[in-house]
Amino acid sequence: MNDISFIHISAINRARSAMWHEEGEPWSLADWSNAMCGEAGELANVIKKIRRIETSTHGRYTEQDRAALVEKAKLEVADVYLYLDLLLEQLDDHASMPNVVAAKFNITSDEYGFPHKLPVVS
Repeated sequence: MNDISFIHISAINRARSAMWHEEGEPWSLADWSNAMCGEAGELANVIKKIRRIETSTHGRYTEQDRAALVEKAKLEVADVYLYLDLLLEQLDDHASMPNVVAAKFNITSDEYGFPHKLPVVS
């Protein structure tokens, strides 16, 4: 099974967003950032519930609930990523998420003296 590339995801995500937002006032950077933060908040809320199960803080959740919450968390991670991609497009419509992530990863590796590097395509 082949993984879908981030470049393909970005292309489809950005095309869908253009259709979604073709009417109404264009979103600002703040709107895109707020949408991404909203999704991150939803993810944090799910993780909070998973943590309650792990620590037996709240007895109403079962292990079956935990499995469902993990699946929900994965979907929320995807929502955060998709909004991050759209936010990046608003900052620079030619930016590539893989290159931006690789560049930042490499900066951190250099800063802390780690040998791990990701390729950046120019």
